[in-house]
Amino acid sequence: SACMFVTVWVHELGHVIAGRVCGFSVNSAGTGLRGPFLRVRIARTIFYAGFRYPLHGFTFATLPPAGVSRTRAALF
Repeated sequence: SACMFVTVWVHELGHVIAGRVCGFSVNSAGTGLRGPFLRVRIARTIFYAGFRYPLHGFTFATLPPAGVSRTRAALF
């Protein structure tokens, strides 16, 4: 349902925000797999929405620099 789809998007957006706050470089986030029908770039992050398995969320990020504490890294 649409409510679940929005819930997954809000959840993944939370990962993006937490990752940025903790020093990670968040590359992409979104829902669904295979053949995205929507692709939007905001700052350095690309957001995707795919047709297949629309309730599966994902967030890809690169590790923070070595100076980031374990606590901040664990928050992500």
